[in-house]
Amino acid sequence: MSLNPSQETLETNNITGQFRNDDDSVRNEEIKTEAVIEIDVDSKQGISHMEKNYIINNSKMNDNNNTSYRTPEGQLIIYRLQRTQSPRKIKITAFEERKVNFLKYHTYIVECDPPPTGVINVARRYNDFKWLRTRLSVEYPGIFVPPLPPTKLMGRFEDEFLEERRYDLERFLQRIEEVKPFSESPSFKLFLSRPESTLAEGKKNIEDNTKTLSQITVDLQSIFPDLTTQELSTEIVLLDVPRLKEFLVKIESEMKALLTVGEKLFEHLCELGNDMSAFTKAFDKLISAERNYPYKPNIERQDINKPLEEWNKFESQQTEIYYEYFYRALRHEYEDVVAFLELFKYRETIEMKWNKAKARVDKWTNEQNSLELKFKDEQTKKKDIEEEKELAAFLAVMTKIMLQNEISVVWKEKTETWRRQTLQFAELYSNVTQKLAMTWKNVKVSNNEDWQ
Repeated sequence: MSLNPSQETLETNNITGQFRNDDDSVRNEEIKTEAVIEIDVDSKQGISHMEKNYIINNSKMNDNNNTSYRTPEGQLIIYRLQRTQSPRKIKITAFEERKVNFLKYHTYIVECDPPPTGVINVARRYNDFKWLRTRLSVEYPGIFVPPLPPTKLMGRFEDEFLEERRYDLERFLQRIEEVKPFSESPSFKLFLSRPESTLAEGKKNIEDNTKTLSQITVDLQSIFPDLTTQELSTEIVLLDVPRLKEFLVKIESEMKALLTVGEKLFEHLCELGNDMSAFTKAFDKLISAERNYPYKPNIERQDINKPLEEWNKFESQQTEIYYEYFYRALRHEYEDVVAFLELFKYRETIEMKWNKAKARVDKWTNEQNSLELKFKDEQTKKKDIEEEKELAAFLAVMTKIMLQNEISVVWKEKTETWRRQTLQFAELYSNVTQKLAMTWKNVKVSNNEDWQ
């Protein structure tokens, strides 16, 4: 994600040298630390008096520009505007089963706080979420669009599957809301407010008004004005782009393998819980049989029903904690890496189109030196030159956004989320383990007292 209003300061590095080997010392010296600070348009929150005076005296801030200044220590402070309103609270409160003829499907009930005018909630199918993500990818190429949950999720029962999808779809909408361009896009506004009866018509109107590549380039430049003023060196395109992609492909492969093992571990924990439950019931039957037998010996077996029940409870809690705070976090990371690789795939498509356009322009240049072009050929040549410039401008801004903003923000969010989830996992797992240990400790104490 990018342009997160809750993220007051983001430390980033210029991409120059970021994916180099250690022996590239000359290029590494070019790295300069920047602080990107997002400011509320009206209140200018989060800035010092000196910085506020600089903004007032040196530039007029509006929705389409930003300002920056360099501190006495040489650090470049870059300001980007955030929207004036606070992020809405978006929830999926329920899922509902519906039937049309012989077909069955589910809808998810989406609510906003504050809600759109005249809207309480809207019901959306999974395909509606797919449409929204596709539109945001088309309207803001180069900006990381959070992924949707896969069509198949791990779950033993249908309700578990639907609840997991509800959780992930709600998380998707919340992440979209945190990104200023996405939250203010017509597609997202339509998604959150349009009744089901006219949703298809609204979608078509938006698709019919898709912007040209030049218009999209201008939009991206207005969102990231500090990046668009920087030159994009040939070395970055030839080295940093393939190296970053190679890195992400490797991570994607390793995470996929890890998730495969993680799924097996989850299945093992589920089976272990089932076996533990069966063992507890069998032991309870044994205790009952021994106690109720009329000719039983006077010495009774040590009763550990309560510890076994706690053990059974522990196995169930262990499975839930593992899935919610460990496996799910890994799955979300993997899905983010796959989604970022989608940006590279789209970029490669644009680069191929640009190379073909550039080849046509070069051909026109060579032919012009040898003969006079006809009027029709001149028109075609002009069209090819315009297309080449359009593709080159778009490719440059998309590359800069991907390398100098999105990967840093996505990776920072990923590592912070992983740290938070693992700490929660450790705390919860430690608590349930200590509770189980205490139960068995009490058995030991009781047993020693009985034999004294």
